[in-house]
Amino acid sequence: MHTPLPWKQLANEIIGPHGDVIATVTGGEGCRFIDDEDNIECSANMRLLLAAPELLAALCEIMSWEENEQMTWAGRARAAIAKAKGKTL
Repeated sequence: MHTPLPWKQLANEIIGPHGDVIATVTGGEGCRFIDDEDNIECSANMRLLLAAPELLAALCEIMSWEENEQMTWAGRARAAIAKAKGKTL
């Protein structure tokens, strides 16, 4: 099981609910700070990591459903994908 939510971003780190560092995010060429506009890869890595718990929860829920159940998961899936891509719905 992963660290419980909520997670938040603080510079190039993901911080857990008790102030613990979950991850330090870097990208190619050793970029270290998300605030730097040149670090597009770092920003993309951060968004994907922050969206990971929601992506996992949505996929786990989908996999537990029967085939004939209503597919109301689409909105949650779209929101999680948008978060991972740094977009809003």
